[in-house]
Amino acid sequence: MAETDLQMMISNVPSLIEQLGKALNDLESHENASVDKDLIKDIVGHFRNLEAAAVKKSLELEIREKAFKEQESDAHLLIASREADIAAREQKLWDHLQELKDAAVSAIAAARGDHQVESLEHTDAEDSKDIEVSLKH
Repeated sequence: MAETDLQMMISNVPSLIEQLGKALNDLESHENASVDKDLIKDIVGHFRNLEAAAVKKSLELEIREKAFKEQESDAHLLIASREADIAAREQKLWDHLQELKDAAVSAIAAARGDHQVESLEHTDAEDSKDIEVSLKH
């Protein structure tokens, strides 16, 4: 908004100078009095100085805006880079965690296989009172 006001002020300076010149000419013609030409030059010079100051300020603001946009762009690149690094580290941790889980499952399965209790099953023979024992795994 300030930039818009500044631009409007800069664009209005030439028309203000023109209006001032016309007003002074009208005053001089209506009253048949002579207006001090040095005063007119001073007033016109003052408006030109205001215009130059406004243009200078506008250029300074454009330079600052450009620098700000560059900083903003650099910040976005840095953030994107850090997000990518974090995502890569997270994935590496998840992969390592999955490897640990897989190793734990394998160790548990191996331990169960090594320590599995053999179950005994009794079967009755029809003609004999002998007991057969079979091993089941």
